[in-house]
Amino acid sequence: MFAIYVLFLSWILASPSATTNERLLRAVKDAMNESQGTAVALDVETGQVLASYRMDVAARRVASPGSTMKPFTLIALWEAGLVTERTALVCPKTVRIGEHNLDCSHATMPGPLDPVMALAYSCNHFFTVMSERLPMDALYRAFSHAGFNSLTGKWQTEIPGIVQQPTSKEAMQLMSIGEDSVAVTPLALAEAYRTLARRLRDPGSVTPALQLVSEGLQASVNMGTGQLAASRHVQVAGKTGTSGGHAWFAGFAPAERPEIVVVVFLERGTGGTDAAPIAGRIFDGHAMSKAGQ
Repeated sequence: MFAIYVLFLSWILASPSATTNERLLRAVKDAMNESQGTAVALDVETGQVLASYRMDVAARRVASPGSTMKPFTLIALWEAGLVTERTALVCPKTVRIGEHNLDCSHATMPGPLDPVMALAYSCNHFFTVMSERLPMDALYRAFSHAGFNSLTGKWQTEIPGIVQQPTSKEAMQLMSIGEDSVAVTPLALAEAYRTLARRLRDPGSVTPALQLVSEGLQASVNMGTGQLAASRHVQVAGKTGTSGGHAWFAGFAPAERPEIVVVVFLERGTGGTDAAPIAGRIFDGHAMSKAGQ
């Protein structure tokens, strides 16, 4: 089946009559394969929507983002002085917050996880423990600053997401992994990742916290939960998310100097096994469409 997909994608992208954006649009639609959900690709530099699948869904579907919030939580933890590059925790894999069972799904690690590996393996224990000491308004401010409760202006009928200030330590811990007090549209998530990616293009904007995020997102695709988003043509950086039965992937490529951001949202599934491979096919399509110019 995969071989048929590769041949079909190659035929699409080789078509002399198709522009680069038309080829990418066809690649996005083929990768989604009529899935219930949405996908959107943005140009990092300009913010232009390069291609999308069910754009109205991308702009109007509000859902819990799950672990796609962890890069923004990591930046908030750094800015609060609670995490450095040397911070490390041993993960017991068992995570209970109130009545929520949020056990880590990654394999048992032989040693403690630092911020990069915690992001790569999406360690709920690391983020919920480190978030216990955050000021109560820290994540509200960080997520609002990232634009999750704002409009991007990229779609006429777009609606904003929801960011609430947590009222308890438990709520803040859940918020740190995108399980409470925050709900986003796929379009807003794409714009937030575009902001991260654009800053990575400017060496003067790369703070130590952003450098950790960049390394963690690359490690996620190279060895962590996002491995199925890897492209055969370009280095991808990104994060998976699973919450409420919904599947997410958000990321960008090339990892070192990003040109394109891709967000995939599926109504049913998991980020690592369902959303990530779709994103990988879209990144392949973008790289192949550029080569076909």
